[in-house]
Amino acid sequence: MDGTLNLDTSLEQRLNIINCTPADVKRFLVAHPPDTRINPGIKKLINSLRARGVQVYFISGGFREILLPIAKDCGIPYENIFANRMNWQWDDQTGEPTKLVGFDFSEPTSRNQGKPEAIARIRRNNPYNTIIMVGDGITDLEAVQGTDGADMFIGYGGNIARPAVAAEADWFVAVVGSGAMACAAVTAMTTNIASEAGSELFESDVSMWIHEEEYEGKSLSEVINETNMNSKYFPGFPLGPNVKATNNLTECVKDADVIVFCAPHQHMHSICKKLIGKVNEKAIGLSLTKGMRVRADGPQLISGMINKYLGIDCSVLMGANFASDIGGGAMSEAVIGYYNRDNAKLLVKLLERDHFHLTILADAPGAEMCGTLKNSVAIAAGLCDGLGYNANAKATILRQGLEEMKGFSKALYPTIREDTFLESCGLADLIATCYGGRNRECAEAWVKAQLAGTPKPFEQLELTFNDGQRLKGLMTTNEVYDIIQARGWEKEYPLFTTTWRILNGKIPPSMIIKRAWHVPTGVRCHTVPQLIQMDRTSMYRQHYTVRTILNDMHPAHIRSSPTVSVVKMQNAMLRPMTRAFNSARPMPAARPIQAAAPRRVPLNVQALRVNNVEIPNSKRIQFSLQYIYGVGSTTAKAIVRDAGVENKKVFELSEGEINTIREEVSKYTTESDLRRIVTLNIKRLKDIQCYRGKRHLMGLPVRGQNTKNNARTRKGKVKTVAGKKKLLRKVQRDDFIQEDRISSILRQLTGSKCNDAGFCRRNLRKTGPQFSLDPGSVVTSGSSLEASLLNDAAGVSMFFKLTAYEDGFVRLTVDEAPEAGRYKILDLVQGPVESRQGSWHVKSQDSGAITVTFKSTSITLDFKPFRLTARVDGEIAMVLNGRDMFNFEHRRPKPEDGGPECDGCWEETFISTQDTKKNGPEAISLDISFPGFQHVYGIPEHATSMALKPTVDGEPYRMYNLDVFEYLVDHYFGLYGSIPFMLAHKMGLTTGVLWLNAAEMFIDVEVVGNGTATQWVSEGGIIDLYIFAGPSPADVTAQYALLTGTTALPQLFSLGYHQCRWNYKDEADSKAVNAGFDEHAIPYDVLWLDIEHTNGKR
Repeated sequence: MDGTLNLDTSLEQRLNIINCTPADVKRFLVAHPPDTRINPGIKKLINSLRARGVQVYFISGGFREILLPIAKDCGIPYENIFANRMNWQWDDQTGEPTKLVGFDFSEPTSRNQGKPEAIARIRRNNPYNTIIMVGDGITDLEAVQGTDGADMFIGYGGNIARPAVAAEADWFVAVVGSGAMACAAVTAMTTNIASEAGSELFESDVSMWIHEEEYEGKSLSEVINETNMNSKYFPGFPLGPNVKATNNLTECVKDADVIVFCAPHQHMHSICKKLIGKVNEKAIGLSLTKGMRVRADGPQLISGMINKYLGIDCSVLMGANFASDIGGGAMSEAVIGYYNRDNAKLLVKLLERDHFHLTILADAPGAEMCGTLKNSVAIAAGLCDGLGYNANAKATILRQGLEEMKGFSKALYPTIREDTFLESCGLADLIATCYGGRNRECAEAWVKAQLAGTPKPFEQLELTFNDGQRLKGLMTTNEVYDIIQARGWEKEYPLFTTTWRILNGKIPPSMIIKRAWHVPTGVRCHTVPQLIQMDRTSMYRQHYTVRTILNDMHPAHIRSSPTVSVVKMQNAMLRPMTRAFNSARPMPAARPIQAAAPRRVPLNVQALRVNNVEIPNSKRIQFSLQYIYGVGSTTAKAIVRDAGVENKKVFELSEGEINTIREEVSKYTTESDLRRIVTLNIKRLKDIQCYRGKRHLMGLPVRGQNTKNNARTRKGKVKTVAGKKKLLRKVQRDDFIQEDRISSILRQLTGSKCNDAGFCRRNLRKTGPQFSLDPGSVVTSGSSLEASLLNDAAGVSMFFKLTAYEDGFVRLTVDEAPEAGRYKILDLVQGPVESRQGSWHVKSQDSGAITVTFKSTSITLDFKPFRLTARVDGEIAMVLNGRDMFNFEHRRPKPEDGGPECDGCWEETFISTQDTKKNGPEAISLDISFPGFQHVYGIPEHATSMALKPTVDGEPYRMYNLDVFEYLVDHYFGLYGSIPFMLAHKMGLTTGVLWLNAAEMFIDVEVVGNGTATQWVSEGGIIDLYIFAGPSPADVTAQYALLTGTTALPQLFSLGYHQCRWNYKDEADSKAVNAGFDEHAIPYDVLWLDIEHTNGKR
């Protein structure tokens, strides 16, 4: 255990020493209860974190069997444990484990760097912002050093490293890259290595990898080895006597202890993949590369990429320096952002010189993001210089650029420190690059060429300014915008967005300053007096700016008493400014706007103009929007929700929020456009005298649409006559009395809530009785796992069966004895599928649980209480009964004495119908949780978003097939086709369930932590649940189609125009509608009739 063994070898040797039996494990657990095996205060800490809603995980290099009691005592869910599993040899006769034969190599903690891998897996499966590792060992500290590892490490008791971890030999240095900055770093290294102190630490030779190319008739590596200089990319600066250039990447790094990466960032991914398994696992990395890799699941920093593929610690060097200054001995500085402080100190000894000052910073992501993003800001600064703007304009670019660098970096990596942006890698590097870098020079030349009428592409300018190499700022701008566009952040980062649009020809270069001035509210705000008092040299621009601001100014910024138009206020404010501009004298300071405004142009803005409609500013925005014709309460609610603003009073909205509201309203057809459309549609309906047309002719609301803002409503006005009101109503609506009676019934049916049904009242959001699986009854044979499921309180046993299918799904059934006669759906599964059953493999089994696997699916059954955890490729897909809501009400006759009180168990009344239940209650309930899945989809067709909204604060989704002709928008109740199929989707995994039950049911959806929890409550039947493992959306869809059959294509006639209406009174009525279409030459293909038009509705 001196650090020379791999972890897996160490574990094997440890097991050989222990050589324990299951009885030994049990004796150990009895002799050492959980409280004796955890440090004081840990349990209190865990309880405090859980009380605040913080998820706690248990990651250990020990064995799961030993740790389970500790996790249970601390309240840590079993699925939150990462530890090694013991593998046992099972006795064929008794079916009991007898001998320890090894451990499970699939657990990440079974190998070196296992804890960082476990945390990376947690991060992939859960959208946590911050993960903190708490521990007392060196392997716990390693958890923050891996890619996607923990954000912080809290150590206690001291971190102890093995003596053999640090190598005895000198450090051998290799450099990957041959550009100017790589060569500058080599000059600093070779000078330090040649010194007395450096020679004791580092090998004298430095290996340098060259991307081979020809230079003056020779290969570049040959030129460097012969002349000791990179004459193409770093001419005039000797590299050092012991630099060995090679074009063999593997040979360059194979023996290196320190690897410095300084290759173009677009090539780093392929370089890292080539070096997998080829570098010393104890090597130290340093990245000088500026840039990031943009992937579908988010950006990846170069240091993170190196750590992920090569498994080594990688620091970064960023700062205010140019390669020529470092090589020429000019004053320069830089920051080394680190994950490992000791490694950073070593790198300082390798690179720091008298003229090249280095500091270390415990924020590698922050330093690397600064070094990456400043190149994009430098492009914007070059555009500003090319347009001939003054120093003030360029300062604006730098200020806004620093703001956006900070916001963008912290949005991607929340743990980045605020003070990092004031270090050399932040503000200093930004200033240096925006005034002297190649990105700025190329952008300036590009704009000047456009203004001169001789535009040049960047490829041509790169040959002139960058020796043919790609401009980092150009690529970074495109990569940053890819992220901004994918996440809808255009308004948050106007400078990055504008720069990209200019470079891609979307807008002219002159927009760079205009967009920089128009930043989101809160970033910069000038008051009106400040604008008025600005000097004459910028008067014209401020004239424009004041008018622009006033056009968009909001009542929150300007208040007084009487009302006056905004135009008058503009003129009053601009008049003294215009006089000052036209004269040589500066504006008198004695006449500020505040002194004149109250007397001559008092102001009280009472409305805000949206789509040429003035809406009140004293009301909440959701209410005020309804002053716009065509915007009702539902549409207003949708606009506010889509705009992402709070439903506050209008005068409290910021300028940015108002603009967003205006954009959302513009997506709808409103006001004069809508009035014209409505008028034409109503005229057409009246002409053909269809159902709606007749109601419009009679002045009646159509399909219950009787609000003033609804587009399709034209409610007739009826004068009230004393004594005639009831008669008038009867005459007007005589033909629709039958319809209203049916509509009333439909409203009662669709309005049925959980509280109206006894089975739902008894089970929804309630913990059920404890059910447990009898360990002695568990039998695994081929494709099935069978057991007895016991209701511990009632003493009733159920049949439990788990079946695996070759097509990738699993079937779970729970039923009473056959004589109970519970209803079940038959013949759903297609014949060929039923014949393709798989075979379970028992992975582990003890007195508390059993784990079986088939292909990529793993099922763990905890016996008491009953719980089922399904994993796909080792990742938790769903948990059944994780919240103990499982209930299976068994059939039974009513006791003669009536038995204990039971809500709706034996009889209940629905509307006017008495429902007697001779077999008693038979509801079933099961909670299905999807950890890490923020969205679930499916179940009934409903008039709301595709992603099912949480229902925990209201009514659950109701599964009740019903033909309804009217419904509420954005409502929970189902319309047509209630199919109890639910799909859960997240990045990298899609899974689904089919609850095969024909009874009425309710489904509750709740967001719990970083996942989604659901509860399924059915009035009767059995539990017949299909689990679709996926792992992709296409896989889940294919598995569902294999099970139930594919969807039939529509018939050809259905593609035409259909005329459909409910409630034709008779045959003459339907013929009249047909004649109306002919009269007005309106073609149609199908006329749908229902039972209403037949004689007696038979």
